[in-house]
Amino acid sequence: MTGMLAANMLVADRYVIQRRVGRGGMAAVYDAIDAHTNRRVALKEMSDQAISNPAERQQALGLFRQEAEMLAQLDHPNLPRVTDNFTFGNKQYLAMDFVDGVTLEDYLAQNNRRPVPETQALNWAAQLCDVLHYLHSQNPPVIFRDLKPSNIMIDRNGQVKLIDFGIARLFKPGKKHDTIAMGTPGYAAPEQHLGVQTDARSDLYALGVTLYEMLTGHDPALAPLPPLRQLNPHVSPAVERVVTQALASDPEKRWQRASDIKFAMTGHFPIGPGLTTAPPPAGTSGPSGMVRKSSRPTTRLILTVARWSNRQIALAVIVLLVLAMAALAFGAPILIQYPDIWNNIQSIALIAPLVYAAVQRPIVPSLAHMLVGFLGSIVISARVGSVELRIDALLIAALVSGAFIELWVRLLPKVRGHNRDAGWKRELFWLITMAVVASIVMTGLTWAWQFGWQYTLRPAMWLGAAVMGALGWFLGDLAQQYLLLRQTGLKRRLGGRR
Repeated sequence: MTGMLAANMLVADRYVIQRRVGRGGMAAVYDAIDAHTNRRVALKEMSDQAISNPAERQQALGLFRQEAEMLAQLDHPNLPRVTDNFTFGNKQYLAMDFVDGVTLEDYLAQNNRRPVPETQALNWAAQLCDVLHYLHSQNPPVIFRDLKPSNIMIDRNGQVKLIDFGIARLFKPGKKHDTIAMGTPGYAAPEQHLGVQTDARSDLYALGVTLYEMLTGHDPALAPLPPLRQLNPHVSPAVERVVTQALASDPEKRWQRASDIKFAMTGHFPIGPGLTTAPPPAGTSGPSGMVRKSSRPTTRLILTVARWSNRQIALAVIVLLVLAMAALAFGAPILIQYPDIWNNIQSIALIAPLVYAAVQRPIVPSLAHMLVGFLGSIVISARVGSVELRIDALLIAALVSGAFIELWVRLLPKVRGHNRDAGWKRELFWLITMAVVASIVMTGLTWAWQFGWQYTLRPAMWLGAAVMGALGWFLGDLAQQYLLLRQTGLKRRLGGRR
């Protein structure tokens, strides 16, 4: 029997049990402390004592060992990292990262199964696409086979973790049938009930059901499923089409890859370590006939450059360097005659849009702005030496403008909408406005005591901040797309020569 370990009990001379967090089926899970590293871990326990049939007992142990071996070889942000597996007291144990959060099933129950807002549901679904794309890209592909809300954890930072690989298995090429028919009614694809060989598309069916459940709160076990927008008319027609295609009974009519689903939802390709494949680039057709076109300038630029040869890229870099040196050589003598222009270029406005576009995380842009604004102003004032700088006023200015940026960044998803590709103009306008207002706030609070608030009423300063904001977004988003290119191997798929 599992789940009987007491609090503070030492297991295998290493793990100190804190509490039991779950028990069901063949296993129990404990919150424990690794005494060797003083790190919090999840300890999964399985016993075969309750299984009387020798064949079933062997099968259960085999599944547990398969989970340990499989997870130990995987490395992805949306998977818990396995650190140890062992036998103790005639039971099998697996140690892995502890996920501090709730299952999606519990989250839905705690919210009385109210529909999850579309933006949030798509965010979680996009993370599931990332990890499924990673699993399906393994050689041989890893098919999860039991994707459902109880196997999806949401941690305190909103990051998705896929858990419980107990029935996940490696797809064996050439096999006509699965060895064991497993899955959960309502989430399992039709072919799983027929006992035929499943593949990645079975996971995509379960992903579609899970997204349907998030957006409607409807229990998928109550088949047949009503049309999505009939239950939740606030869901966009485009998202309904994505879900409907994922739920096709015929695997050939479903989305063929997790990357297809993520691109259809967000306009972005899957990201994560170890990814070696990517969807067809913008302007080409995927296996489902979906034409990939992107209006986002950074995406179009990166896709264009991906088609260039090494010679073309080298030539473009040389041209850019020549143009930059020519601009410095001919422009500097002219601009130096007008120092007021330099005073109106709000370089601090570059920081927040650049950092946000590059990392796409809250808090980080505001912290970067505050740090650079505070320290940069001190350094510049010390070098110029012609004006008195009050540290208290500067600190207040950095904190207030940073708080403004944080609010602006958190409102951005609502302004942009769920489709990043289609909403890039709104995103750009929002970040430009943020740069201008943050510059006014930062400059005003820093110098109002000495020069008055009229110091901020300069259109040239606003223009400079707007240009810096636009430049920051462009450079940051370009960096994001470059990292995507490096992670997905997109250049190889486009046929560019190395």
